[in-house]
Amino acid sequence: MKKKIFIHKIIYIIIFILLFNFTSYLFQPSWKYVPNISEGETDKYLGFYNVPLNNLDYLTLGASHSFFSINPMQIYAETGIIGYNLGSPSQSIETSYYWLKEAHKYQKPKIVFLDISSLLYDDEMIDAASVTKALLYMRFSLNKIDAIINCKAQEQSLFEFFFPLFQYHDRWKELNKDDWYKTSENYFLNGSYLGFTSSRLTEKNEINLDQELYLLHENGTLMQNNIIPTVSSQSKVYFEKIIAFCNANNIKLIPIKAPSLNWSLQRRLVICDFLQAYQLKLWDLNVEENLFLNWDTDTADNGYHTNYWGATKTSQVISGFLKSQNLNSSSNEVYWKKQLKEYTMWEMNCLNTDKFRSIDYLQRLAAHKEKYCIIISVQDDAASEWNNHLEACINELGLKGNFCSNIQNSYVAVVDEGDVLFEKWAESPIVFNTIIDEIYNISAFSSGFSYGSTSSITVNSENYSLNNRGLNIVILDKKNGEVVSSVSIDTHDNSLWFNEKKTYSLQNLTWDTYMQSPIIPDGTYTIAPYMEPDYSIGINSQIENPKIEVCKKKDTADQLFELKNTNSGFFTLRSISANKFVNIENLNNVPGTNVILNNYTGLAMETWFAVKSPNNSYSLVSLYNGLALDISIENRTSSMDIQCQKDTGSKSQQFVFTKVD
Repeated sequence: MKKKIFIHKIIYIIIFILLFNFTSYLFQPSWKYVPNISEGETDKYLGFYNVPLNNLDYLTLGASHSFFSINPMQIYAETGIIGYNLGSPSQSIETSYYWLKEAHKYQKPKIVFLDISSLLYDDEMIDAASVTKALLYMRFSLNKIDAIINCKAQEQSLFEFFFPLFQYHDRWKELNKDDWYKTSENYFLNGSYLGFTSSRLTEKNEINLDQELYLLHENGTLMQNNIIPTVSSQSKVYFEKIIAFCNANNIKLIPIKAPSLNWSLQRRLVICDFLQAYQLKLWDLNVEENLFLNWDTDTADNGYHTNYWGATKTSQVISGFLKSQNLNSSSNEVYWKKQLKEYTMWEMNCLNTDKFRSIDYLQRLAAHKEKYCIIISVQDDAASEWNNHLEACINELGLKGNFCSNIQNSYVAVVDEGDVLFEKWAESPIVFNTIIDEIYNISAFSSGFSYGSTSSITVNSENYSLNNRGLNIVILDKKNGEVVSSVSIDTHDNSLWFNEKKTYSLQNLTWDTYMQSPIIPDGTYTIAPYMEPDYSIGINSQIENPKIEVCKKKDTADQLFELKNTNSGFFTLRSISANKFVNIENLNNVPGTNVILNNYTGLAMETWFAVKSPNNSYSLVSLYNGLALDISIENRTSSMDIQCQKDTGSKSQQFVFTKVD
C-alpha cells in the first residue's frame, strides 16, 4: 500500500512539473521579428536550435550593432558559407561567452566574430530587459544556470529567471495564438535584423574623429572630466574565457567593431591597446576602406545602427574576408538552398514598395485594356505626386491624363475595351452615367479636395470604389460578368500607397493570368538608349572586370543580355559573353552609382523593374536602391559608363529592347 501511495505521489509530482513547465512556457512573452518594429530575439534563439547540427562555419556575437550589420543569408548567397548571428541588444561580454559555449554544443564553427562594444560596458549599462530576452529561450542546462547567475542585472532576481511563470503570470489576459507558436514559420534570417527605413536626423562628425567629452556636475557647474573609457576587470576575465574557449576548440576569434556613429577614436584606441596584450587586432569596420557606407541612407536611427542597405554593404565586406579563409561549404546544401529561396522571396516583398506595385498594376492593366471596362474616379487629390511613369501608364490606357495641371480637381474616366468613353477634369463634382452592352449600368462620381472629397463607382447599383485619396479604379470583366478588381493609388503621397480589393470568384483565373504576365518576355536582347539608337549597352570582355558601358552598336555577344523574369514585373539581366549579372557597384544607393557585372546570387541587388513608356521604350529601376539606369548624352564619348540616377522617367533613362532570335 505504501509503495502504491509513493508511486501515486511521484506521478502527481511529475504531472505538476510538466503542467508547471508548460504553463510557464506558454505565459512567456515571445519577441518575433517584424521589420522596423521588433528585433525578434525569440525567433533568433529558438531558430538557432533548429539549424541542422554542425552546419555553421562561423558565429557572430556581441551587442546590437553586430546583428544589425551582418546578414548571414546574404553572405551564404555570395559565398556558400553558413553562419549565425547570436548577438543581442546591449549584449554583455559575459552573455557572449555563455552563448558561445551553448552554440558549441550544437555547432562547430571555425570563426567567431565578436563585436567588442561590450568590453567597455560597466554594470550600470546592463539592461535587464535585454538580459531576459537573451537568456529566456536558451535551453535549460548547467550552462544556462551559470549564465543567469553571472549575467543578470543587479535589480533582477534569480527566482524570476528560474520560475518565469511568477514574473509573467498576469499575461493570461493578453495570450494569443503567437504564444502557442513561439517561433515564426520558416525563420530564415539566421539571427540578423534588417530594417527597411532610412533616417538621419542630425549631423555628426566623421566616424572615429570625434573626441568624447566626459562631464561632471560639481558645485552646480558642469566641468570636464578626464576619465576615459576602460575595460573593467570583469570584462577582462570573460574576454579571456572566450579566448581560452576558442583556443581549446580550434576557433579563430576575430574582434570586430560593427559600423556605428556611436563610436570614437578614443574608444578605438582603448580597445586596440587592450587587444595588443592578447596578440589580437581589432577589425574596425568603421574605417574599412572597402566599406562604402553613406550615413544619410544606411541607417534607420541616426547612425546608431545600420539599416538593410548598410547591412548589405557590411555583409559584402564580411563575404570577401570569408572567401579568403578556405572554409568548406555546408554539407546540407538542400536545406540551405531552401532557406535562401525563402529569404530572397522575403527580401523582394520587403523592397517591393507601393511605388513598384502601383506602376506594375497600371502598366499590366494598360497591356490588357482591350479585355476590360476600366472606370477611374479621383477622391481628394491625385496630382501632387504625379510623375512621368504614372503619366505614361495613363497615356497607354488611351487617356490624356494631364494630372499635373489639376491638383485637387475632380476627375472621371471610362475606358471600355480600349476605347475611351469619357474623360473629364472639373473644378466641381463630376457625375457620369452610362449603360454598356445594355447590361451594365455604370455610374461614376468624383469630387476633388474642395468639392467634397468623395469617390463612387457603381456597377449595377453596387458601389465598388474604395473611396481612398487619389486614384480609385474599378475593373469590370464583361466576359465573365463580374468586377474583378477594385484599387486605390494615393498619388497625393510620395509613397504611392497601393490598396487592392479583389472581388472575383475563384473560378475566374483570367485576371490573375493577365496580371502575372511579364512586361518584357524572357529572351535574349540588345538594349539601346532611346535617345541614341546607334549605341547599345554592352561590356568590354577584353578586360578582367568589365563594367557596363554604352558604346557603338556592334554585332557581338558583348552586347547581348539574357532577360529572365522573376516575379511581379522584376527580372534579371545576364551578360551572355561574361555569364554574369548586372549588379550595383559597391552596393551603393546614391545617385551616380555605377553598375557592374557579378556572379548570380538571387538577391535584390541584381533585380530590376521595367516601366514601359508610350514610345515603346522602358525605364529600368533597381529593386535594391530604387534608382534608374541612366545615360547622360552630354558626356557622350565612344563609350560611356552607365549609372544609376534618381528615377525620373526622363528620356535619358529610356531604353529600347530588341529581341534576338
